[in-house]
Amino acid sequence: MLERCRAGDSEAFRVVYERYSDVLFRTALLMTRSRSDAEDALQEAFVAAWKNIDSYTPGTDLKSWLLTILLNNVRSWRRRLIRRASKVPFVPLETGVEEPVIVDEPLDSIEVSRLMTALHRLSHEHRSAVVLRYYSGLSVPEIARMLSTSEGTIKSRLHRSLKKLREQLTSGSEIVAPQTER
Repeated sequence: MLERCRAGDSEAFRVVYERYSDVLFRTALLMTRSRSDAEDALQEAFVAAWKNIDSYTPGTDLKSWLLTILLNNVRSWRRRLIRRASKVPFVPLETGVEEPVIVDEPLDSIEVSRLMTALHRLSHEHRSAVVLRYYSGLSVPEIARMLSTSEGTIKSRLHRSLKKLREQLTSGSEIVAPQTER
């Protein structure tokens, strides 16, 4: 399939898009907290993947490669947002945040809201580790390679993140955080 993509076969790339767009969109949604920003990040990631398909190393995990492109786009988006925000005076808005359903088990809207709030209280690095591990399904070694850090650092970020999430989520009604792999 990738050889066909490299040859410029847009139909083959559509198959790649259909296979990975859901996991990339969910990841973008969890990182940006906005459906429209997540859609933009997804689109930009696939455009970049199409333009740079020759840089993909055959034999490596395609999902990890695509997620790396997506996370780079999200980081760039955050930097642009911060730069713009520093030039615009702060005006508080009372708008709600879109609440994506990100778990397989049904949660009520209050639980989803609490989970999203707790997740977004984590630092970007910690949130990235949690999202990539528990929502994108990557292994610790894959995440370490993607983020150019050690497996120990990723394990530490996951441990600390889950501890913080548990503390925040068990302060009221209990929501069980994902269990770490040993």
